[in-house]
Amino acid sequence: MIKEKTLLEKIEKGLSEKKIDALTISIFRGSNIKVINKTLYINIANDFLPILKSLENELDFVYKKIAGDDANIKFGNFDNLKENNNLKNSEKALTINTMGLVPNSSFENYYKTQSNKEVYEIAQKIIEKFGLISPIFVYGESGVGKSHAVQAMGNNFILRGKSTIYMSSFDFSSKSIKALKSGGHKSNEFIESFDKYDAFILDDIQNLSGKNKVLKVLFDVVERFIVASKQIILTADKTPEALSGFEDRLITRFQGGITTKINPLNQKEVCGFVKWSDSNFIWEKSGYEFMGRNFYGNTRRLTGALRRIDFIASAFVGVENKITSEILEKVFKDIDIKDVKLTNKQIASSVSKYTKISEKDIFGKIRLKAVVQARHILMYLLYKHMNTSYNKIGNYLKGKDHTTVKHGVEKIKKEIKNDESLRLAIKEIEKLLRKI
Repeated sequence: MIKEKTLLEKIEKGLSEKKIDALTISIFRGSNIKVINKTLYINIANDFLPILKSLENELDFVYKKIAGDDANIKFGNFDNLKENNNLKNSEKALTINTMGLVPNSSFENYYKTQSNKEVYEIAQKIIEKFGLISPIFVYGESGVGKSHAVQAMGNNFILRGKSTIYMSSFDFSSKSIKALKSGGHKSNEFIESFDKYDAFILDDIQNLSGKNKVLKVLFDVVERFIVASKQIILTADKTPEALSGFEDRLITRFQGGITTKINPLNQKEVCGFVKWSDSNFIWEKSGYEFMGRNFYGNTRRLTGALRRIDFIASAFVGVENKITSEILEKVFKDIDIKDVKLTNKQIASSVSKYTKISEKDIFGKIRLKAVVQARHILMYLLYKHMNTSYNKIGNYLKGKDHTTVKHGVEKIKKEIKNDESLRLAIKEIEKLLRKI
């Protein structure tokens, strides 16, 4: 059996390889772990439990890679847990919720912004009129708050007497495989076990790509829910039509309800999130702006950063208890966060570098398709990151008028919803901005 210290190090390494940020990994490092019969029990203070629960899929994937496909993880208090014949009862006591939901995931502690407005409004409609729209397909980049949103829906369903089951894609996959290996009778039993629920929430379904036997099980479960007019909620990192390794019959069923996106937080929304969050400090404007410049895009990463501030900043703030950009530079000194204020020029240079179109052409009047798209991308990024007006952007772009700039920004906003290559291009340009 792997020693717990060694296992902790292996899991940390696995999380790093999956691009989980250093702040969140440091929170995991502060947890206590125990392994019994290949079940990894993770004990962490309640304040940090939501952060680790949001990483449940990644933790499950990394731990299974280390300990095998039949391994699993659980969160809770295991101070009195012993390896004995009563393990089953002990495990039941450890389960946060027998249906997989985290009780403190709610819309009361969910920060509402333009980035998640649509999914929030849809959630309110189906909470009030259960089954009105099904399936609901929520997509967005990792860390933007998809799991919190769908878990909040599930908890609201339960409050209204609707039985609900939440599963990660890894959990669904492992249980499907186990049932399939046991023969047709067991696989049918597994599929039928979902019949007792009114709602089924499946998280990160993109991880099921190419698992044809598991996807057949999923199809049967989804079909039963649709026929029975029950509620299905799915999440992924891309739209249904962009999923690879899925049969058309599944894709069309995903598309049969409503698809909605959660966008990454922009700089202004990050500042709002920080103000909204509970804090033991007095925040100065420069502190909010620092967070906006350095932690936009990923709610999970931002939450980890705020945890770090709560832990570490008291050593730097002094009697005034104020958070400024200077204080935050000290707080994040060891993890390579630099306070660099973006300029119009830096954004223009990054767009030019990625598109391989000169700034002269982007700023000019050439109407070639590639040049026009680069120009529109620049307008969009200036509007998104510089918190400025259409008129000021137009002046910077050599006298483009307000209407032209607005058209360019809105065009990119619209196209980015369905154009995977455009979405990737903007993401890569924003990576360049982070390296400035």
